[in-house]
Amino acid sequence: MQSEIDKLKNQIVRINIMETSQLELDRHVIHPFVKVHIVDIHTGKYVAKSEAKCVVGLHETLTTVANKAFTESGIDFIPPFATNCCDLRTEGIARARWNYSIIYQEYLSKMF
Repeated sequence: MQSEIDKLKNQIVRINIMETSQLELDRHVIHPFVKVHIVDIHTGKYVAKSEAKCVVGLHETLTTVANKAFTESGIDFIPPFATNCCDLRTEGIARARWNYSIIYQEYLSKMF
């Protein structure tokens, strides 16, 4: 059992999105959100999944258009994730709070 836990320690990455500091008031910013993209720092491309068939999020299809025909296919990279929108009007302060965690089960060597 312990060896299985040790094996998983190198495969799980957790990203915590907590809150912002005080935001500058802007009437155009009412519902901020955070979008996370996992990209290779050297190439600028999305990090590939360790297994192409592995699903890491909802709606993991890529729609492409060729000759006026739409086709859907699976994707081989980790798709971007986003938090829910935070309504700044509900609390009456210019500070967004999410307390949101995103967990990726990928090998750390592929992520960093």
